[in-house]
Amino acid sequence: MPAQQMQEAFHRLDRDGDGTLDPAEIDAAVVEFFTSEDPSAPGNWLYGPF
Repeated sequence: MPAQQMQEAFHRLDRDGDGTLDPAEIDAAVVEFFTSEDPSAPGNWLYGPF
């Protein structure tokens, strides 16, 4: 994945904007990735754009 896409994915997953992904943000992303029907939901960026 190009660096620009990695940065975009990181910023979408970093919900509180503190520059890190804490366990709660990762957990939320995993759940959202598997359950959300919203293609723009942050969790749907867990593996980058599809």
